[in-house]
Amino acid sequence: MRVLRAGKPDYAERSAPARKIARLSDELADELNRFDAEPLRPAEINRLLTGISCAAGALTRVLDELRASPVLAHAENDLALPARRSVLAELAQAAAAAEDLMVTSAGLSRVLPRVLSTVDYVPPQDRR
Repeated sequence: MRVLRAGKPDYAERSAPARKIARLSDELADELNRFDAEPLRPAEINRLLTGISCAAGALTRVLDELRASPVLAHAENDLALPARRSVLAELAQAAAAAEDLMVTSAGLSRVLPRVLSTVDYVPPQDRR
């Protein structure tokens, strides 16, 4: 894979789905790196948790597909087998962690007090 300016890989030689997933992963990482936390309004908390859950679910599926990819699933020779097993084990752990994040985010969203999950609640002392 060639690398373009600013350290960005060139995905031109990849298939369309692989290019899109790789590009979106790069964009998401860039956005999250630039994310500057500011106080969330109550209604944003549920949307954020739902978004995290959806993103984690998508990452779980991508990691599962990577584990099943023919490049990793079939060893060309016995010399590559230990390294391949290690990569597959790490991908399985990453997929499990992403699934945990998905379940936890969804669970938190469900147990949020109603006032935090539906409207931009303003405490009585802050109302004017």
